[in-house]
Amino acid sequence: VATVIFIKESRQNPSAMRAVINYCQQEYKTFDRRSKRQLVGGINCDGANSFREFMATKKVYGKADGIFFYQYAQSFSPTEELTPEQAHEISMEFAERAWPGQEVLVATHCDANHLHSHFVINSVSFESGKKLRQSPSTLRQLRALSDEICLAHGLSVLTPYENGGRRISNREYRARMRGNSWKQKLAEDIDKSMEYSGSRDEFVRAMSILGYRMTWTDERKYLTFHCPNGRSCRDK
Repeated sequence: VATVIFIKESRQNPSAMRAVINYCQQEYKTFDRRSKRQLVGGINCDGANSFREFMATKKVYGKADGIFFYQYAQSFSPTEELTPEQAHEISMEFAERAWPGQEVLVATHCDANHLHSHFVINSVSFESGKKLRQSPSTLRQLRALSDEICLAHGLSVLTPYENGGRRISNREYRARMRGNSWKQKLAEDIDKSMEYSGSRDEFVRAMSILGYRMTWTDERKYLTFHCPNGRSCRDK
């Protein structure tokens, strides 16, 4: 089962863009032991030098302000018979079709239980100099394109978003925690994942992409989040 999520980035400046790009390109996350390849590529740019090329395009058109970049992720189910290299090739095809005229970093992470690729998109088109715009229907359109490509490669896809499982409610799952920076970050990431998830499975996968593990079974009354910093927090 493959799906696409939008990762909202509230900080929009050169430093924030560099930090996201550096995170996506981390060697231990993107190195594929099978193919002995670093699964980092680019559409209309050199993936390894994407930050410099993104900034150069912005300066050429005088648009080094406002929204600097967008980030999405395409996630594949661990039950699929799919190698990291194949996942990367599918994600490169998806990025090329999803964002024509844009510079896109594609970084496939193979250090988690499920393969997933991050896309960092320059907000300024290298062809026209126009800013990339998003709409309420953008994610739905990208998911439809991902489904089309994945089905062509013999992969399974999620049921349509509108007909998916029950939407996760804020009242049920939002962590209402204050006064501690890592807990605030957890709460923000939960909200971010819920906003773009239509079912429990999508929510779990979205949180996993952000670096969290979760203990969530039908037998357990509470949900436990295991954070990237090694701490754990139970949703009460």
